[in-house]
Amino acid sequence: MNRSTRTTTPSVDGHEPEPVHGSKREHPLHTLQTAAGNAAVARLVASVQRDDMDDPHLGPNAFGRPDPVDPRRAGGSAIKPDDITDAEDWIIEHESGWQPRAKAPTTSAFGLGQLLKSNRVKYLGAKADSTDPADQIRAFRAYVRDVYKTAERAKQFWMATQAKDPSLAPEDLRARAGNWIKKKFVGY
Repeated sequence: MNRSTRTTTPSVDGHEPEPVHGSKREHPLHTLQTAAGNAAVARLVASVQRDDMDDPHLGPNAFGRPDPVDPRRAGGSAIKPDDITDAEDWIIEHESGWQPRAKAPTTSAFGLGQLLKSNRVKYLGAKADSTDPADQIRAFRAYVRDVYKTAERAKQFWMATQAKDPSLAPEDLRARAGNWIKKKFVGY
């Protein structure tokens, strides 16, 4: 190989540049396709890592890397996966993706249930900024109980605001849903 003709292509995906010999340069589209393929592989590996958390033979992570916090699987001291109803799971998944440190970019909404600071203070007091999933779920449930009565009704309200159709909300919450829609709020 003649080292004077050896060049490299720029790295677009964080990997080492690939050598290119002579005048043959890698086509930019191929580089983007490679990066997209690497991203797809990374997503696949991450999903396998999460799935392996349920396998008692493999332990919390068969790949030996720390996992993202997922309180549904954490088996924390106060909340077990069986305690989460389907409607609660649906709301939390849509609000925060089950990330206890999730923060809304334009409001004080924070945590699993994306409760505003005033509601977190109301339900958690001095622990209002807690990232403990058990604290956050306790506050989420209290808020849902006080405002919507059940998580199923909160989910219906959420879906009504998303669809911009107050008629999808429980009958006694339709006026509230209409007000949220006018203000361009989505959620519960």
